[in-house]
Amino acid sequence: MILAQRETLGRWWLGSSCGTDKKDERIQELTTELHVKKRLSAAYREQLITVMKDSECQNEHLSSKLQVVSSNLKDLAAKPRGLHHK
Repeated sequence: MILAQRETLGRWWLGSSCGTDKKDERIQELTTELHVKKRLSAAYREQLITVMKDSECQNEHLSSKLQVVSSNLKDLAAKPRGLHHK
Protein backbone atom coordinates (compact mmCIF):
# COMPACT_ATOMS: atom_id res chain seq x y z
CA MET A 1 0.00 0.00 0.00
CA ILE A 2 1.30 3.44 -0.93
CA LEU A 3 0.69 6.38 1.33
CA ALA A 4 0.38 9.93 -0.07
CA GLN A 5 0.74 12.75 2.39
CA ARG A 6 0.75 16.51 1.87
CA GLU A 7 3.59 18.35 3.58
CA THR A 8 4.06 22.07 4.12
CA LEU A 9 4.28 24.44 1.15
CA GLY A 10 2.04 22.23 -0.96
CA ARG A 11 4.56 19.42 -1.37
CA TRP A 12 3.43 15.82 -1.45
CA TRP A 13 5.20 12.86 0.07
CA LEU A 14 4.74 9.32 -1.24
CA GLY A 15 5.82 6.31 0.75
CA SER A 16 5.01 2.94 2.12
CA SER A 17 2.60 2.73 5.04
CA CYS A 18 4.67 -0.14 6.43
CA GLY A 19 7.63 2.14 7.19
CA THR A 20 5.30 4.76 8.59
CA ASP A 21 3.72 2.26 10.97
CA LYS A 22 7.15 1.35 12.34
CA LYS A 23 8.07 5.01 12.71
CA ASP A 24 4.76 5.79 14.41
CA GLU A 25 5.27 2.84 16.75
CA ARG A 26 8.79 4.04 17.61
CA ILE A 27 7.51 7.59 18.17
CA GLN A 28 4.86 6.22 20.51
CA GLU A 29 7.46 4.18 22.43
CA LEU A 30 9.72 7.21 22.81
CA THR A 31 6.81 9.42 23.85
CA THR A 32 5.80 6.91 26.52
CA GLU A 33 9.40 6.71 27.75
CA LEU A 34 9.59 10.50 27.86
CA HIS A 35 6.45 10.70 30.02
CA VAL A 36 7.89 8.12 32.43
CA LYS A 37 11.17 10.04 32.66
CA LYS A 38 9.31 13.30 33.30
CA ARG A 39 7.35 11.70 36.16
CA LEU A 40 10.58 10.33 37.66
CA SER A 41 12.23 13.72 37.28
CA ALA A 42 9.34 15.42 39.09
CA ALA A 43 9.51 12.87 41.92
CA TYR A 44 13.29 13.32 42.25
CA ARG A 45 12.85 17.10 42.23
CA GLU A 46 10.34 16.90 45.07
CA GLN A 47 12.63 14.64 47.09
CA LEU A 48 15.57 16.98 46.51
CA ILE A 49 13.53 20.01 47.61
CA THR A 50 12.50 18.16 50.77
CA VAL A 51 16.12 17.25 51.57
CA MET A 52 17.24 20.83 50.95
CA LYS A 53 14.51 22.23 53.22
CA ASP A 54 15.42 19.76 55.98
CA SER A 55 19.09 20.64 55.60
CA GLU A 56 18.31 24.36 55.82
CA CYS A 57 16.21 23.80 58.95
CA GLN A 58 18.99 21.79 60.61
CA ASN A 59 21.52 24.46 59.64
CA GLU A 60 19.40 27.17 61.27
CA HIS A 61 18.98 25.03 64.40
CA LEU A 62 22.72 24.42 64.71
CA SER A 63 23.42 28.09 64.07
CA SER A 64 21.08 29.03 66.90
CA LYS A 65 22.77 26.56 69.26
CA LEU A 66 26.22 27.91 68.34
CA GLN A 67 25.09 31.46 69.10
CA VAL A 68 23.92 30.35 72.55
CA VAL A 69 27.21 28.55 73.22
CA SER A 70 29.20 31.56 72.02
CA SER A 71 27.17 33.88 74.23
CA ASN A 72 27.66 31.59 77.24
CA LEU A 73 31.42 31.48 76.66
CA LYS A 74 31.59 35.27 76.46
CA ASP A 75 29.61 35.56 79.69
CA LEU A 76 31.86 33.02 81.37
CA ALA A 77 35.00 34.79 80.23
CA ALA A 78 33.68 38.17 81.45
CA LYS A 79 32.91 36.94 84.99
CA PRO A 80 35.64 37.55 87.54
CA ARG A 81 37.16 34.41 88.94
CA GLY A 82 36.58 34.21 92.66
CA LEU A 83 38.50 31.04 93.36
CA HIS A 84 42.25 30.88 93.09
CA HIS A 85 44.02 27.58 93.16
CA LYS A 86 47.26 27.43 95.15
